[in-house]
This record gives sequence, C-alpha cells and structure tokens, in this order.
Amino acid sequence: PSLLSMAATWDDSIVYEFAQALGKEFSAKGANAILGPSVNVHRVARNGRNFEYLSGDDPVLGAALTKAYVKGVQSEGIFAVMKHWVFNEQETHRGWESSDVDDKVAWELYYPPFQAAVDAGVCAAMCSYNKVNGEYSCSNKKQLDVLHRRMGFKGFVMSDWGATHSTSLRQGLDMDQPGSVDSFFNAQTLSLSADTSLLDRAVQRTLAATYRLRLHEYPGCVYPTGCTNDLHTDVTNAAHRVLARDVAMSAVVLLKNNGILPLQAHRVRTIAIVGQVAAARPVRLGVEVPGNQGLPGGDYYSGGGSGHVLAASVVTPLDAITRRARDANIEVLASASDDLAAAERLALQADVVIVVAGSTTVENMDRPSYGLDGQADQLIFAMAQKRPTIVIMQVAGAVLTPWREQVAAAACLFLGGEATGDAWASVLFGDVSPEGKLPIMLPASAHDVIEPNQAGAWKARPSSAAPTHDASDDVTIRVLQADARRLVAYDEGVFTSYRSEVFKAAFPFGHGLSYTSFTYQEPSVIAAANAADRGSDVGLGAAADSGCDGKDALAVARVTVVNAGRWPGREVVQVYAEFPADPNSPRLQLRGFGKTALLKPGDSEVLCFPFSRRDLSVYQPGAWGMWKLQDVVRIHIGASSADLRYTLSFKIKEASGSLRVGDEDGHVP
Repeated sequence: PSLLSMAATWDDSIVYEFAQALGKEFSAKGANAILGPSVNVHRVARNGRNFEYLSGDDPVLGAALTKAYVKGVQSEGIFAVMKHWVFNEQETHRGWESSDVDDKVAWELYYPPFQAAVDAGVCAAMCSYNKVNGEYSCSNKKQLDVLHRRMGFKGFVMSDWGATHSTSLRQGLDMDQPGSVDSFFNAQTLSLSADTSLLDRAVQRTLAATYRLRLHEYPGCVYPTGCTNDLHTDVTNAAHRVLARDVAMSAVVLLKNNGILPLQAHRVRTIAIVGQVAAARPVRLGVEVPGNQGLPGGDYYSGGGSGHVLAASVVTPLDAITRRARDANIEVLASASDDLAAAERLALQADVVIVVAGSTTVENMDRPSYGLDGQADQLIFAMAQKRPTIVIMQVAGAVLTPWREQVAAAACLFLGGEATGDAWASVLFGDVSPEGKLPIMLPASAHDVIEPNQAGAWKARPSSAAPTHDASDDVTIRVLQADARRLVAYDEGVFTSYRSEVFKAAFPFGHGLSYTSFTYQEPSVIAAANAADRGSDVGLGAAADSGCDGKDALAVARVTVVNAGRWPGREVVQVYAEFPADPNSPRLQLRGFGKTALLKPGDSEVLCFPFSRRDLSVYQPGAWGMWKLQDVVRIHIGASSADLRYTLSFKIKEASGSLRVGDEDGHVP
C-alpha cells in the first residue's frame, strides 16, 4: 500500500507493523537502507508525489505515523532515510523552483513530521531538488543547521539523485547520490578541500549510523555483483500478504452511504460492475513514461516514479467482488470499460451498479487535473440516473466528486497495493466495517485548492542582478518572467486544507463513515501531574505516548467512546485546538487523535489525549524563535474536522512554579 493509504488508517500501530515487515523484506533482499519515509505535508493538492507522503494534509497526523514507520523499519536493522528535506510540495519545476517559506509556517506546519523522525532516531535524511528561499536545499546552510542544531538530528544527509549543486560539506551535506553524475564529491575534488575536518565530520556521521544499526556486522550484499541471488529471492510470505490486505482494508474511507451498504443478498440479487479500473492490471516491468527520465509509470495500485512498487500478484476489484458476490449468491454482470452504452445495458439488468474509477500519477510532474481518469465522471452520472450507484475510487490524491449528490454511496482508497480488490470486497459486503478517515481534504471544486502555478502564489524576487535598462526591453521581460516562474511563495501561511478560511470541502479532512455509530461521553481536560516541569522543546504531538497519566504532558483530555450501533467497528477520535488570542492561527489545528480497539455494539473505551507545551503554543519568530504558551485554549473533540461533538474551553495558569488548568474564565478547581 502507498504511504498515503497508510495515512488513511490513522493507526500508528498498523504503520509500525507494516514498516517492520518491510524492514524484514529489505533485509532479506540484502539491503541495509530504505529511501523512506516520505513525510512532506501536502500543500499542492495535485502534487504528483502526494501518494508517497505519509503526512497527508496535517503535521500531527504525519508526526505520529512517521515515528511509527521509522521505529518499525529500523527495528530490523534497516536504516530509514526521511525525505524530502525540505518544502518539496510540488513536482512542477522541482529542479529549480524556490519555495519561499517563513519560519513560523515552517515550524508550525512543515517541520513537525521531520522532527518526529529525528526524535524516533532516524539515521539519514535526503535533501530535495528545489531551492528554499533562494538556495538549493542540499546547499542550504540555514535549513541543514535547523536539522542538526535545532532538531538535534544525529544522522547524515544525502542528496536526492542529482540534487547536488556544489561540494556542500560546509553547509552540512554528507553524501552525494548517486555520485556518478557530477564531480562534486569525487576523490579529486574532496582531496582539494581546505578543511579536512568537514570531510571527517561527513564520514563520522555516516559511520555513526552504520555502527548504530550494527551494519558492520550485518552489511548485506555488495551491489551489484554480490547481490544477484538476494535480489532474485522471493522474500514475501503469507503473513505479509495478510498484512497488506489488512492495511488496505483499514485504509478504505467510506465517504457516503445512504444505507445501500453493506451489500446483502436479501436486498440485492444482481450487481453490475462497470468502469475500466475494475479489471485494470498493474504496469508491467520496464514500462516507462515517455520523456520522464526513464521513470516507471503509475497504475491504480501504486503511483509512478522511483517509488513505484511492482506487485507480484494483484487482486483486481472485479475478481474479488465477483468471488465474494458468488459466496453471497449475488449475480455479477460486468463491463470493465468506460463504454457508456454497454454499462447502460447492464444497469437495466441489475439492482445496483458499482462504478470502479481511479486516477494515476507519476513523479516529476503534477497531475494535470482533479478529474478521474477516462470517462469515469460521465459514466457515474449516467449510472446514477439508471440505478442506485456505488462509486469506489482508487486514487493518488485529492479528486473532484461532482456526482456526489446523485450516487447512493462512495468510497476511496489511496492506491492500496496488491490486495486492493480483497479490501473492496471485504468492505462492500460487510465482512469488516470501514474504519479509514481522510488524511486530506477532498475539495468541493477546483477553486478550493492550492495550485502549483496559482496566480498570486508565484512572485518575482527582487534581485540586485536584475538589468537596469528599459523594462520594456523584450529580454528584460523574459528574465523577469523566468524569475517569477522560479519562486513559489507560501503566502497562504498555515491556512491550507481544512485550516483555510475560504476553501470548501466536498468531504472534509478526517471524514470517514462506518456501518455502526459512535457516541462520545464524559469529555474532560485536566492538568497533568508535574505539568510545570514539561519543557517547550518537545516536538508537536510528542506527548501522545504518555497515555492517561500524562507523564510527559502539560494537560490531558479524555473522552469515552461508545459503539451505539449494530455492527462491530473502530472509531478515530480527533482533537483540534483553537487559540482565540492569536489572530494568526487557524480556528482548528489537529493536536491529537486516537483509534479505539474493535468495539462490539454496546462496548466502550476511554481515549486520552496528552498535550505538551508545544501542542498548546504558537511560534514567535526571532533570531532562534520561541514558542509562546497560550493562556486560553479551546479543545474541540469530534469525528472529523467538520463533525465536532464537544468543545472544552480552559485557561492555563502558571504561578509559583505550578501549573493549573481551569475553565475559560479562569476558575481553577
């Protein structure tokens, strides 16, 4: 499954389990490193690599899952490489655009997943192709100092493939990849270095990671000649295939359901499955995108590019749904194409229509639109006029759903891997209740997103090197236009996705339905024991593991979740903070989440949400910056960013070395 599909699980335990299994397979292949996780927080909704990014739209979600991933992979002696450092939020012009971001936005929105990886002990970081505030990422001393000095990163920094533009040892780059396309890190160049201590530092950082994971004892194979047998070894097993299926099932997000799901034989005798994605096969080995650096193409199970995974066997939706329907004595009619006439003929013979749709993507370019591939949207509109229609989507990121009011049900899976078909069948027929939640916002329209070339988001940077002659000169105009195309200003600040005051959602961040219903009871917030001793230097969400006793927290919120429905299910409770005194903060910012165990009807579970000082603070720019703890905090508890069930307002009072939490008027119990 893609990392974005794992983000849809909102489940750090299953991410850890997946990462641990991945580490085992990498080790069995003779590898000693994995170039992941990719953790950039989404900004541009049609970024061609969003399917690779574990954070989705939010830094707290990303931080929690990143920590689990890093620990899982490295528990197997495989070192993780967090990427792409930093502000690589679009593929358009990625090799030369400059992402211009201020410190407040960086620390509050884009840095936290990287900080979580550092806190988890990640061994390496990969710097990105783009520039940051005018300097290439791999040569950017400020950004590499943030990594090492501010975040406390102890590992080494490698470049992305071909992202090195100078011998940047002094700035903090330690390794050039792949090393054969430039001369910046060859023996001759390095031997001319005036300061050998910089070279020693790079070697020490790399060796430290090697010895930490005992790679000197278990080095893996020596590529390429010594790896032939390892690379041709089948390292999959039954347990890992089951895990792939479980992750995909957990990642299915039910967007809408008028009661038609789950499918049951006493209500449905015949279903029609239509859409070209229904039986789509994965991209074959060696199939590349023309003109795109020889990168493999994407399909409806894995995105394209260097992160593409070619599964040995893929279960298509048509195969899995047909098999499961047969077990339920439901007849299946199929037209695995976007042929409208064929689909209409089948629809007239069926009780229900399932349209299987999708979107593909590939590295090095952003998706051209938010529409579904082929004629899927037209097909959905047509089917919804004929019969109750269920839409299932295998997508690489945000898509538009203009037909959402016309269909009976809709669900999405963010490129779920080899077990995609099995996941769909299990959810559609009620073998499991859907439990995924959107890690991104699905926009109401194409105007409710940030575009890679959005007007107002691209500006020309004033330059002392700009020509001084008549600005009407054609050459000057072309130079200024080129400068404008090179600069991506993050002018929206932290107001992206659900944090925006203007963007409207078709389906909001955190949304996901179940076949059962949950009620929330007895919410409360209290000061944690010894709260005044909690430092402000911990990362966003870093106190989440402290549990109900809040041993690493400033305050703790808790709520009881009850399964009030008729199906077993799991609920993801989300906690959003609001800082009324800070006009530069969004109304809602995710500050914690928790997933219940599988609750039977009538069962309940208490979930706790510890908050560190960092969680309840805003960033104050300065020479080194600082975090300002907010006096008044409102905590919103709900099932999504738009389904908030309770609001708890409280005031934090610090005096005489103690900290107490009271209501918003300052009354402290």
